[in-house]
Amino acid sequence: MKDKVFVLCLGMPRAGTTWLYNQLKKYNGFCAPINKEMHVWETIDLGYTHYKSSIREAIRLGGSIRSQPLKKLLQIFDQPNLYFDYYSNLIADSNGKYMTGDFTPNYWDLSNTRLEMIRENLVQKGFKLKVIFLMREPFSRFVSQCITNLRVEKLESYRWESRISSSDFGDPSIEEIKARVFASYTAPREESQYSTINSKLVNVFDQDEIFITFYEELFLNNTINKLAKFLNISNTLFDSTEVVNASRIKVNFTQDEIDLATSHYKECYDYVYNTSAHIKTKWQESIMKYLINTSTRKTKQGVKQ
Repeated sequence: MKDKVFVLCLGMPRAGTTWLYNQLKKYNGFCAPINKEMHVWETIDLGYTHYKSSIREAIRLGGSIRSQPLKKLLQIFDQPNLYFDYYSNLIADSNGKYMTGDFTPNYWDLSNTRLEMIRENLVQKGFKLKVIFLMREPFSRFVSQCITNLRVEKLESYRWESRISSSDFGDPSIEEIKARVFASYTAPREESQYSTINSKLVNVFDQDEIFITFYEELFLNNTINKLAKFLNISNTLFDSTEVVNASRIKVNFTQDEIDLATSHYKECYDYVYNTSAHIKTKWQESIMKYLINTSTRKTKQGVKQ
């Protein structure tokens, strides 16, 4: 019998966590929880109360195909220690499945103390921990997150319905997206302090419990092979061509706007370029995709030369 495995994927938002979850859901040894993102500890520690209120509203409206699972999730919100019992019972009742997990991206912001508490309780339940952290170029990640946040706000309590997608409610406008980007990228929670997060993980978890990589390299064969080895599953499970939650909206910014926004992430860029210099070119390419008339600018420069 295989050891019980708990995959704790704690970020970053818009860095491939949903893709990873979808790949594991295809594995016959994986037992999917109530929701990909449980949101329990960020609600308790970080003040994300809207998750709890939207679940209550979804249950109140009635007729939900997920009413019973949502009631179970709400019970865990109210009694967080049930979180560990829930996952333990989930595996016990799964007819031989041995792997489960929580893929809540905002868990990156949890304190050392909270992460230590989560690890200790899961170990007591007999789980082996597999902690995954995915980094993404900060500016492109944040623009993508703003688009997602605006879509989710349109969904309101319907976000918990698997049969309803954000496309049913329409996309946010370019003006809405740019306004959200300019209003929010300086928020403390958007600083993408990868150095602090990585140090936190090393301090709380054993080295063999941690897998850290970049979104920009997540879909490469070499990374997939390493990830499969880390999880002790076949690399054929992963489909790098599968597209999940891709934005259909093209948002462009001027060079001055990009320079202003990216200057806020200087500490992050410095850390990553000093520790993983190979990613610099890919990150710079990610930023350039948002520049207005990039192809035109390059053409004109070529003529001048």
